[in-house]
Amino acid sequence: MQFVTDRTSADVMLGTDKGSYNASDLNRVESNSAELDAMLQAMGTDPGTLVHKTDWGLPGTFSAAEWPTTVQMERYLGNVQALLAAFGVSAPLPDTMEGLTHTGANQIEEAQQRLLGYIDNTKAAWAICGAAECGG
Repeated sequence: MQFVTDRTSADVMLGTDKGSYNASDLNRVESNSAELDAMLQAMGTDPGTLVHKTDWGLPGTFSAAEWPTTVQMERYLGNVQALLAAFGVSAPLPDTMEGLTHTGANQIEEAQQRLLGYIDNTKAAWAICGAAECGG
């Protein structure tokens, strides 16, 4: 998985790739959410029925009527919230995608990265085979 967590206000002011939230960001976060969802499902943790859209178009390839809607963005952020909640992970997230700042964009992917770390640590702690036993 890839994460972009180092956006700055300078990126926004200078108009760098990291300074604007676009289709590549939407697709990366959605792909990460889908992969995290599959990992949790494989561990027996069900975050619920999540919808993952990973084919957001590039600017200029679709009309304004096809731009992300408020409902789609609520689902997008809700997926991240549901994944965190399913594994009991707390992380700051923006309240809404409306008026998203570079800090909020970083928080979304930092939360996914934190969840992945918890999943990896949990898998590493599992017994290789059989039941884990203590004592003798």
